[in-house]
Amino acid sequence: MRRIWALLMASLLLAGVQGYCQQSKPAPASSTGQTTAPSEHKGRKGFIIGLGLGPGQTGYSSWADRSYPGLKTSKFPEIKFSVNSDFKIGFAPSSKVLICWVSEVAWYREKSYPVGPYPPVRSNADDVVLANGIGGACVSYFFRPWAPSVYIFGGPGYALLSAPFDDYSTSAGFGFFVGGGVEFARHWCVEGSLAGGAPRVAGMTTRTVSLRIMINWLGY
Repeated sequence: MRRIWALLMASLLLAGVQGYCQQSKPAPASSTGQTTAPSEHKGRKGFIIGLGLGPGQTGYSSWADRSYPGLKTSKFPEIKFSVNSDFKIGFAPSSKVLICWVSEVAWYREKSYPVGPYPPVRSNADDVVLANGIGGACVSYFFRPWAPSVYIFGGPGYALLSAPFDDYSTSAGFGFFVGGGVEFARHWCVEGSLAGGAPRVAGMTTRTVSLRIMINWLGY
């Protein structure tokens, strides 16, 4: 299943890059000599909202401070396959710059909650669904004012690690995210991102990192 996801995302990314290369031609000039966008491509200004979904890999390592001397820790990063969601909302002051609030979450399963307070041992072996997320201000820059266009983005954020469907504590701390992508058609993008954070709770610190590839719909 992971290989199918990877091949699908790689194919879409390649198609987006090829589309960009094939369609990246100079826009027609107006009667005044200035470059203008085709009427069907005008936009990407004003209110912005976006949704995305795709696969990824999430890694984490955790350790306890001196207040939890007997607590088990993970010395080496543990890598998990994740399903990732993306939500953004904001404003585009120009056709090349977007300023948004972004929430990126990596959803994955774990046998035990990796951060404190350390959970009690369960009588069953049910997996715990974890959400490794980051929310924060994001600035995106598009190299062309209309699609197709390559773009880059990034910003600081608030990293969270939680088990939203179980009664465990939520860890929080500083985080960041950076990435880039291709808007291969109006409103449709393929992007990859790297997010990291240091959520902490009750004497337990965790370092998280996530790699994501997503298909995004961008409304403007």
